[in-house]
Amino acid sequence: MSNIISVVSSVVDLLEGASKSTETLTRVSVEYDSVTNSDIENIISIVINLRELFSVEAIVRSKNMTFSDEGELSDLLSEGDDCSIYFSKSNICSSFNFPLEGDVYFYFRLESFSSWLAGIDPFDTDSWENVEFREKTNFLISDLQDGFGGECFSCHPLTDSKVSEIPSVESLLPCHSDVQSLVHIISSRKVCISPRSFEILWGDPPKCVSDILDAMSAVIYTACVVIEFVDGGMGYEGKVKGTKQVTFPIDCHFVGDVGEELEILKRTVEWVYEERRDTRLRLVMDRLSIESDSKTSSVKTILENIEDAFLQARDSYSYVILERKDEYYKELREIMKDVNTQATIYSDKVRSIVSNIARDVLGIFLFLGLGFIGKLDSSELNHAIESNEFSLFSKFLSMYLLFSMVIQLVVNYRDSRLTYAEGRKWIKILRNYTSVEDGRDKFVRPINKRLCTLNVAMVISFIVYSSFSFIVYNLPFVLKLLLNQ
Repeated sequence: MSNIISVVSSVVDLLEGASKSTETLTRVSVEYDSVTNSDIENIISIVINLRELFSVEAIVRSKNMTFSDEGELSDLLSEGDDCSIYFSKSNICSSFNFPLEGDVYFYFRLESFSSWLAGIDPFDTDSWENVEFREKTNFLISDLQDGFGGECFSCHPLTDSKVSEIPSVESLLPCHSDVQSLVHIISSRKVCISPRSFEILWGDPPKCVSDILDAMSAVIYTACVVIEFVDGGMGYEGKVKGTKQVTFPIDCHFVGDVGEELEILKRTVEWVYEERRDTRLRLVMDRLSIESDSKTSSVKTILENIEDAFLQARDSYSYVILERKDEYYKELREIMKDVNTQATIYSDKVRSIVSNIARDVLGIFLFLGLGFIGKLDSSELNHAIESNEFSLFSKFLSMYLLFSMVIQLVVNYRDSRLTYAEGRKWIKILRNYTSVEDGRDKFVRPINKRLCTLNVAMVISFIVYSSFSFIVYNLPFVLKLLLNQ
């Protein structure tokens, strides 16, 4: 590891002593207008070490020629020549073998890293150069003194010892999918609003980096408290709807002193997405829309008014919830009343079937016993039983019983199916107000029991009516058997 640190320090010296140097996420380029003998020795040493330690082939150009062999460099490169060195950093990160979760990237200088970070569009994922800031992402920086980072983004110094373990932190901010479910994003590009990407939860970043991260966080948090985020191609706009509708620009490269307002804006975003997101967002936007104006508003305007908006929204929230709670219980009582009505319908149908059976059977017994048989003596009774008129009369009664049975069963079955279908609709609505288990125990099972009782009653009714109709149809024969006993 000490050899690697030594080579990295040599490259840093090379960058600082060059006439012009550029370090990007993946490449390094160094240009000298006039090299000294000391510079030549340093260049040759770096070329050799990059190949041996990192398997990186550096390209050196001088006098319109390209060199890749250190022997050619020492023979052809002389003091006073112009010189350019280019090499890739792709293999360097994998050579450190630090126990870091997620992707790892490397920078020789903090200045280069901060310059690259400042050029990032926090919303346009294509500008991230394939760095996934929505997941674990680590940066090793050789001249960084102390590490810092958050749940997704972290930076670490390059030291002889192992990289210190990242503190166990958990962000309270919403993830990008939560924001996307609430904020309507209109864009033809891969736009993403990810509050956790550049959040710092541990460590103290250098001012050159903290200013950039604070500005990026400010514009991201601002995009989290609008109802509509529009990418117009020439810039971003946010729309808030409250007492009035206001559209204002959101500068992705916002520059300004955010101060304590950023922390308040962050707390506001956490509060909005904690629960009842739509209600809380509308309460925040209501105040922001009063203080904003489409012509003069900006991210700075949101920062200046977010404290008042947050306090007012938090105070109003309890009253809004109480009003909704009263409406909730009122509507729940109405729905429960309708659901309970379904159970009452089934019980009424069962009682109706029982009473109809009793009415028909008892009516026929009374009619035969009091109105016909009781008025005849035994000789006349035998003659009446054997008559064609009595046989026809018994068949008429049997047909009446069958007709009554069919009408009752068809009507009750059809009505029970319709009632059950209506009940299922009410139960689906009830699931918006109760848990699945409560709905099943308190409503679904009792109604199913009532329906089962009704089905059993209809089966019994069918058996009773069929049996009694058969007996009445053969009443002359039955009476003869009884009289012969």
